[in-house]
Amino acid sequence: MTPSFAYNHGLRYRYYTCSNHIRHKSCLSEFKRVPAEEIEQKVTEEIIKILRSPEIIMNINKLAAKDTTVSQDTLKANLKSALNNLTEIWTYLYPIEQQKICKMLIDVVTISDSGLKLKMNFDGFDRIMLELLS
Repeated sequence: MTPSFAYNHGLRYRYYTCSNHIRHKSCLSEFKRVPAEEIEQKVTEEIIKILRSPEIIMNINKLAAKDTTVSQDTLKANLKSALNNLTEIWTYLYPIEQQKICKMLIDVVTISDSGLKLKMNFDGFDRIMLELLS
């Protein structure tokens, strides 16, 4: 899907449009055009769910164990606080920061009749984790 927008009565509406539909090719999906806010909210929820997963927490703990500049108790407390407040923290980020994080973590977002699928970039997770720990 391709990001797009339209103006109506002076208001800007953002949405994502099926790339095949734009090129006037066959598009059998009912999702030819989807409001951007709806998709971005779902992607954000998925990122937060993934960042809170046990596998990610274990990896963060491994990275924290390698850091010798701060006590392990302090690092783990900061990590726990950051993970518990991810939704709130996300709302305080500037949109450009949110985009940067999404680009680091996600390779592809696929919208289909069966739902939303994310193909994650796990190298980006390491960079995010290191930033969370600093």
